[in-house]
Amino acid sequence: MLPAWQDSRNALGPSADLQVENGPLYGRKLYVPMAEGADAFLVIGATISFLIDANSDGVRLETAETQDGGHVSTLILEGATGRQLACNPAPALAESSLATSAYLLGIIDAALARTLEYFRIRVQFG
Repeated sequence: MLPAWQDSRNALGPSADLQVENGPLYGRKLYVPMAEGADAFLVIGATISFLIDANSDGVRLETAETQDGGHVSTLILEGATGRQLACNPAPALAESSLATSAYLLGIIDAALARTLEYFRIRVQFG
């Protein structure tokens, strides 16, 4: 499950809400990292949040590659169905921020370990 909350390029939190029309959801969330590998999305709006299966009808991704070999996507909801999680999206955003922070900490830890190992085995000028 990946969080999808960003509505605009400079957003620090969800600023727009999802359009719910008799059940189906409409809207778009930007910059969802590695979205093509997700099995579900935690879609967070300004006042509501939903859990949406990635393979549901009405879920579409527009994907672009990133410099590090990964990808980032725009999640487009066109009549998708999902399960509403909470009326207040703050806990969902806090949990997804914590999960993202843990992921990034793991990347930093691995990069540091590889760098230190390289310095231990490196021989300069014979």
